[in-house]
Amino acid sequence: MGHEFTSLVLALLWGGGHPPKVDADLIEQARALEGTYEFEMFFSLTCHNCPDVVQALTLMALVNPNVSATLIEGGTHKDEVYSFGGTEYEGFIVVTAAFIPVFLAAMGILWALTGRLSRMQAVTAVLIIVFGGLSVWLNDDRFFKMKPTIIYTLFGGILGLGLFLGRSWLQFVMEELMPLRDEGWRILTRRVTVLFLVLAAANEIVWRNFSTEIWVYFETFGMPIAIFAFFMAQSPLFTAYALEQDDQA
Repeated sequence: MGHEFTSLVLALLWGGGHPPKVDADLIEQARALEGTYEFEMFFSLTCHNCPDVVQALTLMALVNPNVSATLIEGGTHKDEVYSFGGTEYEGFIVVTAAFIPVFLAAMGILWALTGRLSRMQAVTAVLIIVFGGLSVWLNDDRFFKMKPTIIYTLFGGILGLGLFLGRSWLQFVMEELMPLRDEGWRILTRRVTVLFLVLAAANEIVWRNFSTEIWVYFETFGMPIAIFAFFMAQSPLFTAYALEQDDQA
């Protein structure tokens, strides 16, 4: 299931009547949408950002009978070749190209409903436009496999530069989601920097030395498990440096 395992679990919970942990105003705005909306979304099990859109469309379809969401796992079409404008594209490139406007549309809907985007969402949108656009433009499966290496190295380098300058840019991006004291952010930033660089090296080793099938399994299962285990291991840090209610006021 890869990154979409959580989406499946949430869909089952929501469909069974479990209330979603989403702002009540957003739910009411989704229920109040007028007109008929039929969404078709291609997603990839190795995509780190797809679950946000999958879960948003799933929830909208559950709370509003005028909204339907058809979710298509692009990996089932990865061996097919499609021709556009005289150029042939493999299935995973087509999935990437289809995902970009869907994600931006979802961000636009979120902006319209809430009037704001978090820093994390803004950063995610930029990454998807830049690297998704490059994937389509270059039309090269080697770049597609190298993309995690480039992204993780970029993240690790940026966070490392911030630490060198005495700043935690991870805090700048994520402090809205996870309130910690400054010292906690510095420690977490150092650890996440190392994590990103290790993941970059691991991806590079796997895609260059193993088959595409093994790389897909590594991206689908290995990477998410490693990241999940890493953040679970940070629980003592989150507890020790969490901001109290009075500290946040």
